[in-house]
Amino acid sequence: MAETLPYSSTPGIPHGSRIVTIDGVAYIAEGFQPTRPTTQLPRKNQLGAPNGFKLLKERKTATATLQLETDSTPVPGRGREFAGEAVDEVVAWVIIEVSNPEVSDGLKTVSITVWEKI
Repeated sequence: MAETLPYSSTPGIPHGSRIVTIDGVAYIAEGFQPTRPTTQLPRKNQLGAPNGFKLLKERKTATATLQLETDSTPVPGRGREFAGEAVDEVVAWVIIEVSNPEVSDGLKTVSITVWEKI
């Protein structure tokens, strides 16, 4: 069953968007883009030629644009946490960056960057 939208400029949630709840306030997160970064450790032989590598998992990250329902809707601050999907699982996210609010086509939005809480 589809989740009811708290607000939106268009009917339905655009592709790549979802509803997230931060401190009890529901936001539409447009373009939610989780990533699973890795660190690559190359291995070389005695002559310096590559002969292998190792991949190390890093903390998951994501970016999104949050729609604010009204002018009085609070802008979530850094350090705030929320639960959300990360490709194939639900994880706890922590907001590490928040942009200044912008208004476009009557919608007030902020961009956020989040890290997986470890």
